[in-house]
Amino acid sequence: MASPQLDEGGRKRLRADLESLDGVRTALLDGSPLAVYLVCDHGEPAQLEMLAGAVLARHRLDRKSVAVHVSFLAGPQPARRVRFLHARVTRPAAGRAVATVALEWGGTVFENETDGESGEPIELRLAALATLRGIEAVIGGALHFKLVGIRTLRAFDTDMVAVLLHTDHGNSPLIGASLARESVHESAAVAVLNATNRLLGNYLATGD
Repeated sequence: MASPQLDEGGRKRLRADLESLDGVRTALLDGSPLAVYLVCDHGEPAQLEMLAGAVLARHRLDRKSVAVHVSFLAGPQPARRVRFLHARVTRPAAGRAVATVALEWGGTVFENETDGESGEPIELRLAALATLRGIEAVIGGALHFKLVGIRTLRAFDTDMVAVLLHTDHGNSPLIGASLARESVHESAAVAVLNATNRLLGNYLATGD
């Protein structure tokens, strides 16, 4: 039996019926002879094809003359970078400061504190050190980092924070920078992440 041609209204009704199937996100109709493309977020391909065939039959379309293609949306991809949440500095007593930095990896929040003397240059280091301790917590202490230096600078008419690190994983120094943010402590944390993210990405993906 040859499948009858569908007018625009018939195509809309067919598409709506196909998209009402469990697991089907979008149905696309194309060509003559007709081809159906189902974009799904879950389900078994064979079962979806069978259900689509039943819909086609209700619309008096010959299943054998209509190609049905089933594809699936890609699942959520795992995070490849440690995500910065916040960096804050409090001053609990005169001349003292506490830097708190929160990072997120795999749905878990890692918050670390580092305390020391107050004053912007020292507080910049405290924020960087708290970030490094958070990174080491993310990877369970498998890598250790040393803060060589951190400073604010101006380059190309732009305020920045730059950081230099060393790690026990290889001899090459790690250099990172961040454009100035409203909080210089946030800039310090982001600069540290910029310096370490490539190494961390490789380690978290492979374990070495």
